[in-house]
Amino acid sequence: MRTLETALERKMKEHGFRAEYEALEPEFATMQAVIDARKNSGLTQKQLSEITGID
Repeated sequence: MRTLETALERKMKEHGFRAEYEALEPEFATMQAVIDARKNSGLTQKQLSEITGID
């Protein structure tokens, strides 16, 4: 069975995949920043959803 890293490495070789994957980097970075901030503040996902009103 392939690992995620092996599968991703294989997909990166496909035409157009790398550019589309890399174009998503700002979105992934934003999501990671929210996750890190939530964890650093000691909030659970449920608490954050209640504060933001996002279910």
